Amino acid sequence: MTCVNLGVMDAIKDACDTGRFAHFFEMLCFSDFAVLAGAWERSKQDFDDELGVLGEHLELRKQDYARECKEPAGRSARVERILLRIWGVDDSHLDGRIHDAPGGSPPTTVGNRVTRCDDLAIEDDEREETERAIAAIASAIRDSPLADSRANANVSDQDRYTAFAPLASTYWVEHTSTGFRHAIWKMETFNHIAPTSVRALQFMGNISNAQVKECRTQAMKGKLKFFGRVPPLDPQDLKFPPMRVFDLDKCGDTSSGMWQKAIRQQDRLDLRNVRKIWSVGRPYLKCKCKREKNKDCGDTPLWFDHALWYLLAHPDVLFPDMSSIKIRTSMPAEVFCDFDVAQWMEAYDLGQCPCRSRRYMDMRNQASIELLQCEGQMHVITLDSSITDNPLPQGIINAGLNHIPCMSLDIEEAQNEMGVFLDKLMAEVLELWELSTSTQSFLRRVILKRAKTRMIKYKEQHRHVSAEPFEHLVVKREVEFLTRRFLICPTDKAPNTPTFVCKNFIRKLAFQRLTGPEFVSIASSPASVITRIQGELSSLHVLPDAHAALPYLMAVCKAHKGTFRWITNTAGTAVSHADELCACLLRFLLPLVQTFCLERSLEVEARHGVKPNLWWSTASVGEFCANLQEKIYSIFTADITRCFEAIPTDSSEDSLPTAVRFYVQCAMQVQRERSSSHAIQIRRGANGRFLPSWVDAGQAEELGSMIFREQDVFWLSEWCISNSLLRMGDFVWRQVKGIPMGLACSPIWCDVYLFKYEFHAMMRLADTGNAHLIPFFSDAFRYIDDLGAINNTIISSFVRRKEDREENDPCWIYPDEYIEIRENTEVTVDGCGRRANFLCATITITSQESGTYTTSRLDRREGLGFSPCRFMKYKSNRSAKQALQIITAQVAQVLLLCSELDDAAEQINKVVAAMRSNGFAGDACWRVVRKTLRNVHRYQPGRVSVHTVKEALTRMFGFSD
Repeated sequence: MTCVNLGVMDAIKDACDTGRFAHFFEMLCFSDFAVLAGAWERSKQDFDDELGVLGEHLELRKQDYARECKEPAGRSARVERILLRIWGVDDSHLDGRIHDAPGGSPPTTVGNRVTRCDDLAIEDDEREETERAIAAIASAIRDSPLADSRANANVSDQDRYTAFAPLASTYWVEHTSTGFRHAIWKMETFNHIAPTSVRALQFMGNISNAQVKECRTQAMKGKLKFFGRVPPLDPQDLKFPPMRVFDLDKCGDTSSGMWQKAIRQQDRLDLRNVRKIWSVGRPYLKCKCKREKNKDCGDTPLWFDHALWYLLAHPDVLFPDMSSIKIRTSMPAEVFCDFDVAQWMEAYDLGQCPCRSRRYMDMRNQASIELLQCEGQMHVITLDSSITDNPLPQGIINAGLNHIPCMSLDIEEAQNEMGVFLDKLMAEVLELWELSTSTQSFLRRVILKRAKTRMIKYKEQHRHVSAEPFEHLVVKREVEFLTRRFLICPTDKAPNTPTFVCKNFIRKLAFQRLTGPEFVSIASSPASVITRIQGELSSLHVLPDAHAALPYLMAVCKAHKGTFRWITNTAGTAVSHADELCACLLRFLLPLVQTFCLERSLEVEARHGVKPNLWWSTASVGEFCANLQEKIYSIFTADITRCFEAIPTDSSEDSLPTAVRFYVQCAMQVQRERSSSHAIQIRRGANGRFLPSWVDAGQAEELGSMIFREQDVFWLSEWCISNSLLRMGDFVWRQVKGIPMGLACSPIWCDVYLFKYEFHAMMRLADTGNAHLIPFFSDAFRYIDDLGAINNTIISSFVRRKEDREENDPCWIYPDEYIEIRENTEVTVDGCGRRANFLCATITITSQESGTYTTSRLDRREGLGFSPCRFMKYKSNRSAKQALQIITAQVAQVLLLCSELDDAAEQINKVVAAMRSNGFAGDACWRVVRKTLRNVHRYQPGRVSVHTVKEALTRMFGFSD
């Protein structure tokens, strides 16, 4: 409909307003609409003629459809019997399934066989051709040796009836397929023809009548171009997607190709072979596993017309940019993974780089020379949306990467989704599942009817909201123009803000990183690496099948620093499931490790009279604020720089595998002391998540589960570490130093690695006679690579470099050859920190003598040097109610972090102002604030009284409760 001239819709509306065609829209099919669109392009007279004929035809279709719904199976069975008798095949399995049609004409008899084409629902010229074909088959089969052997044919197929000659009308198929989300192959009969008429295909494919006539002639002669052992149809301008894209139960290892159902001489003529003959010449899709990998994956084919119909209903399959702006424009896989490296390197010419164009002169960035000194020339790195001079895409891009362009409400699609939701609800809620089928059906009808009424009302109320023109041809061309030249990536501290980076530059920068000491190249193709991974993980039967893809790079622009953060995207790759399982196991052991730390801490207290803090990691800013001391005299914060990149992954004493072993051994020691169950059983839940539990180590594995013992956890962790892979084009690299950002395990590995040194640092003080220093670290804390300490004036000496310490000095925490600490305390007076930021909280000491302090919320988007995109836009294809939940989260955070009334009120007003600037009504925003303040008991207790915050809002901004 997006391609159809608006005049078509206006003309249809005028015809319906006459009242002559009461069932026009109810019975209108996709093919009807395509035929009308084609007629409009030919001439106005052709369109008027088509519209008049169609209106009359749709009224008759209403009657035919009502009659068809009463006996579709009987009609198909009747035609099947005709065809079976033509071929002389036993049709006794149809007994009792055929009812005489009232007023039907007697069949035509040829010899002893009955033929009738009236039930075939085909056009006159097709009926004549079919009658001639039937007559030819009937005369030829008399002398066939197969006819003599039919009495001895295997009739085991009689036990089950499945119509192989479905004759449902296009409207019936189209209407019924909506219940299967247009997946026709999932309907009761696999052989249904997709409800797309020849004339509709002519319009969509720009096919002439002469071409259709030639195609019919070739089909009747049985000249099939893509059957047997010939290469499949494999178009270059649009690749067929893998079969799993259509159906999750199908193969996804290779792309699919198109063949035609071939004719084969059979040894005997029976029901099974006649069913095959019925589909001769019909094109189908099938995976290329046998052709490309020489293996039979056992996957079944899919009729091409079914696939085409599904793609028409789900264009996001071929064009997966149908959601947020980020998905539509940011394509790191195409930039860093799916390209021909050799071809790109051969074609790359620095002087001819697209960003050398004069229109981009002011957008070239000096940082590109500093990052890629071998180039010697600047490339484009910019946040300026004027990189496109078209106001339409410019306005959409300014809305942010998280923005979903506004789309018109499709009530029918929404109803289908509501129906799917109700099916799941009735299957999962016990009270609904126990209802009778008739009661469930009644509830479903009532709910869908009321939902449709609400949808119609909603659409009427919001008819003034127009859809954004992202699907407009001009906009799509401009976006395609940009993405061919630039990588559009998120910006650090403001992930919704897009950064435009020259594609050639970012590829060169990626190769510069991959050729550094952190990576080594693997002399194997991506396919062989994937095969190896799949083989190694095959023994872990609790894991789903490994995906046939490798991780690849993604980039985030740190615009305020002029650098990039590299992230490894492992989602949907061969290692993702194993990585998730490893993270699950390590998280499951965390409470035991914390118990181990508490027990060792109590032992030290019993010996030395001081209780060390052995677990520094904090999970969130909420946990950090909840554990702040009543009095704070000094504060220290620092960054652990290049933490992920520097951690060694070899087998040395300072390596990550050694730290993981220490972590697991701590947990297992506690578990063995508590229980005889010291093995972990892993099951997969209904949502695909891993469910761990403790079981006896000698217990046998049950179906659908696996048992992991201590050594198994070591092995899986080391496997994930050693398989930190990256693909770029046809080349594969392995990270040999550091851990990649982006893995599910990465934050946990970082915590595990640093925990080992923090634990030993405190225990070393106790063991070397320096227990008096332990209390200084009672309030040390760390969130991944952000370090902090309260009331600790000696921590600076503990993070000195090795050369600045004495040889046997016990006062150190991390090995400085791998871990570098960079203090970032904001204000320091006489060596004591007075003001510092940790996560999104700012702590300011107001009196060092009395230990009083204030806390406030830190907005890291301020002071970045550019205007970031904040929150969601009102004019978006998101629920306004969902978007306004941002206010709830922000207000709850303000109450948690702000200790000053005026500061809290000012922060809340900033949130409301930002949402109002995004198009939301001020009254609706303040209504959410009121609700949040009334229900503040649901959130973590804050540092200020809600009553006094309301008073400050009233005093400063006229707030009324």
